[in-house]
Amino acid sequence: MITPEIQREIHELALIVQEVLSPSTDQQRRNELYIVDPTCTCTNLDECDQSIPIALQHLNKTIFEWDINNFNTQDALFGTISCMILQICENVKEKSINCPILGIALSQQNHPSPTRHFGLQLLTHCIRFRWQNNISDDDKVAIKNRSIEIIQEVQPGLKEEIYIVDSISRLLVELMKREWPQRWPNPINQLLDLCNNGPSQVEVTLLILLRLAEDIIIGQDASLSQQNCSVMKQALWPNLPSVFNLFAATLSECINSVNAQGSININRLTNSTLMAMTGFLDWVNHSYIKGNDYQLLKLLFILLPNQNLKITTSECLLQVTGRKGESPENYASLIEFFLCDTCFDTLCSATREAAKTGELDLEDFNYFKRLCQIITNIGSVLMTLAWENPQYQPPTNLNKYLNIILAITNHSCQTVSAIAQPLWISFMSSDNISKNNELRKAIPELLSNIHCRLIKVNDLNSAQIPGIEYLRMEFSCNRDYYSFMSQYKSMEITIVKLATKLLPDAAFKKGFEWLEGVVYQSNERDKNIFCTVDSVLYIQWEALACYLEKMIGVLFVAEGNTKPSIAVCNQMIQLLISCKIKDPVLLTAQLSCLSAFFPCLIFSQSTLGDMLQMIFEVANESFESQEKQTSKCENYLAVRRKATGLLVKLSKQYPQYLLPFFENLITAIKPLLNRELSILRVSDYCNMIESLQLLSNTFYNFDRQRNLIYDLLTSVRTVWLSADIRSGFSTPSAFLSFVGFDSPATADIENYKFILPTDIQTLCLRNRLKINYCLSVILTTLKAVEIPSPLTSEVAAQYIHGNFEDGSPRYHLPHADSIFPLLDNIMAMTKLLNSLYDENVRKKTQSFDLSSIDLRFSEKVQLLGIHSPPLDSEELLPIDLKLINSKSAAQNFFYRIYENCYNILGCLGKSLLDSLYERLSVIIEDFAE
Repeated sequence: MITPEIQREIHELALIVQEVLSPSTDQQRRNELYIVDPTCTCTNLDECDQSIPIALQHLNKTIFEWDINNFNTQDALFGTISCMILQICENVKEKSINCPILGIALSQQNHPSPTRHFGLQLLTHCIRFRWQNNISDDDKVAIKNRSIEIIQEVQPGLKEEIYIVDSISRLLVELMKREWPQRWPNPINQLLDLCNNGPSQVEVTLLILLRLAEDIIIGQDASLSQQNCSVMKQALWPNLPSVFNLFAATLSECINSVNAQGSININRLTNSTLMAMTGFLDWVNHSYIKGNDYQLLKLLFILLPNQNLKITTSECLLQVTGRKGESPENYASLIEFFLCDTCFDTLCSATREAAKTGELDLEDFNYFKRLCQIITNIGSVLMTLAWENPQYQPPTNLNKYLNIILAITNHSCQTVSAIAQPLWISFMSSDNISKNNELRKAIPELLSNIHCRLIKVNDLNSAQIPGIEYLRMEFSCNRDYYSFMSQYKSMEITIVKLATKLLPDAAFKKGFEWLEGVVYQSNERDKNIFCTVDSVLYIQWEALACYLEKMIGVLFVAEGNTKPSIAVCNQMIQLLISCKIKDPVLLTAQLSCLSAFFPCLIFSQSTLGDMLQMIFEVANESFESQEKQTSKCENYLAVRRKATGLLVKLSKQYPQYLLPFFENLITAIKPLLNRELSILRVSDYCNMIESLQLLSNTFYNFDRQRNLIYDLLTSVRTVWLSADIRSGFSTPSAFLSFVGFDSPATADIENYKFILPTDIQTLCLRNRLKINYCLSVILTTLKAVEIPSPLTSEVAAQYIHGNFEDGSPRYHLPHADSIFPLLDNIMAMTKLLNSLYDENVRKKTQSFDLSSIDLRFSEKVQLLGIHSPPLDSEELLPIDLKLINSKSAAQNFFYRIYENCYNILGCLGKSLLDSLYERLSVIIEDFAE
């Protein structure tokens, strides 16, 4: 029973919700609501009995004590007061004993919408948090009866505020989850009967059905137990026919009533119906979708062109086409429906229309992508039928379907193109579909735009390529784009490989045309303007290199493929070599294209000489340009690294073809090896030495191989066994002084620099380079040199001297004589590195910061799975002397020598075999002494 006191609470709470929380209430009226009651002695809101008058009195007292002059505007005061009022309302929800009665009273139709909304929130809160223990049975019955009455009282003509409708639906769903079906056997039937009252009741019912499906089927309510969820699912099944009849009847009524007026009536009832359907279409039995000859889907296609309903309509169609686990009969029926001329033409027309406006708005663009997903889902259903039935025959209008898939694939936005990638891979991987003539006719068109799809930009903000505006709209940062592009490019490469297997001539023709176009652009460009990694021409070269590598790899390496004309391949190689590029950025990509043609050497070696000449020309010209500083020095370093890397690749994969050019290689490489460490990077030294050592494995001549290795390691022996190195490795203090990390650091701990004179800094940097150079070359030698295989009896006599007790051969290694003299200093270096952690050594080298041998920042971010920045470069001179003794330089140096030392120790046993242990025992004795 509502007492006068409670009635007064209801009245005052209604005033709070209606007026105080309304921005339209003027300040004078708002102040009238805060008249202080002098009889109130309450000082803490938590001490009140949670009745609204006492809460208001406390609020009034608090506001009265404030100096309103402290607020600059009335809005500031209103914002603060609103927060306090909202806190009071939350306290009423949480602690008021009259919460159910207040909710029922405030939800009456005679209150304004904000007041009714708060009353509905009170009832929902009572059901969710007090239903089990804190509400009497009489209150439960009252709430249940009031819930049905609320639906009946909804304003007719769909004039009710949408947030009121939403609150009503949430109230009913919370009630059903606790009472249905045990204590409320037929709530859905009651709701369906209420739909006869008018469209307003239909809208509420539809929203209730949507929330119910979301909670018990999709599982958005984690608090609902699995047992209760199963019981409610079982109670829902018998009502599904009535629910879907409601969907179809509502859509039909809306469309028919509109057509009578000559235009489609866009109203929220239709949109509510479509939203409710999204909670059911992806899991109900197929019979509900197929009912009355796909009546529901036909209604969706009628609504699809409507601008105000297209989003929810497309979502419904997407759920239908994305259903899993259907029987072959149902899938075949879906294919027949969606690929009929009427439906498919409607879908294609909507997609083309969306493609025109998709760039203007993110919502329109997402709608366009959703339509593309619907179309590709149809293809996935078709593929499911083909996999389950090898004799399945695709529909007769497959060419029409492939044309729209091609349009999606060739869209300028890569995220749209990515939607069709899995479908093409499935089509070309299927033994059944891949033999279809319509698919084979579509492959040349699929490859025609590959030059746009394979491109990858380095910076979304600075790149200027077709479709870049879409990428900027899709991705907020470069990292997100890189993550997407990694998978996208992998899928695109798979498409290239499959297309090459099916139609090798078409793939090869596309590669030739693409190469001609890029070479022409490179020859016609202004030679005085250098490209960057964001230049369109460089991006095209990189994409071409990727395409040629995958396409040629399939043509010449894979078995059973028709090989293209070797003469045409040689023509492409000559075309590539004839393109004289001076830009180091483009040269790097050009060399990548050249490496793609290496598999052609299996069938013809006539172009190998020209390839080698180009590689060495690029390497030599990079030195000249680097000295002239005609472009960024880093770009020429990248070119030289690429050129020397190609030598290693040739020596590893095609040594038998490169061996006749060995003398030419020696003649070309030795001048490069004689350059100073300050000009040629350590990695370039190692690459050139490794290429020669790999070729020596095919000499099948022990003395010749041993002499070559000994000659290549002459400079390493000179440096590594010098008196400077020996004295520098004598003690930890001497070593730190030798590399320049023994001076006190500055106060800036994060970016500390060791204070050294300029000439000493340069000398210490050269000492670091020497150490890094020697260790890297030694490690390269251990990894590259091998015993020739197979060994003939004549060759075996050179490499085998005796046998072990078990009869296994004892090998004589060609690089042992060159490596063994170097082991003493390697062990000394390893001992020095370990001693840096020793407490006794630390006391003697107090100026050395132990963080210099800690993990680098790049390693830490790699462990966290974050994109790692490039390593700091300190192998190049001249260099900024302000940076060579920085903390990052120290960490990079110690990282390199740690890695090299322990990699060398790991390779010694495998490379030097038993001869290592004979030598190792002597070294251990020396260390023990």
